Amino acid sequence: GWLVFRSPPSSSKIRALWTYGLELSLGLLWAIVFFFFQSPLLGMLNMIVLVTTTIWMIIAFWMVSRLASLLVVPYLFWTVYALLLNGYIFVFNV
Repeated sequence: GWLVFRSPPSSSKIRALWTYGLELSLGLLWAIVFFFFQSPLLGMLNMIVLVTTTIWMIIAFWMVSRLASLLVVPYLFWTVYALLLNGYIFVFNV
C-alpha cells in the first residue's frame, strides 16, 4: 500500500487505495466473524469475498505501481490457503 500511497495523484491511485481499505476491512471482519462469532460458514463466505477483493486490488495496484502489485501476489496465495483451511474447518466441524 505504501508504494501506491506515495505515487502521484490520479484516479487510479484513489481507486487502488479504496480497494486496499476494503481489503483491510474484510480481513478484520473475517477475524471477528471466524473467531469471535465462531462461524466457519460466514468466515468462509467472507474469505471468498476477500480473495476476490485481493485480486481486484492487485489489478488496481498494477495501474499505479507494478512493483506494489507484484508484492501483493504472495498475500493472495496466503488468502487462498486461508480460504482452503476455513473450508476444511467448515466441512469437518459442522
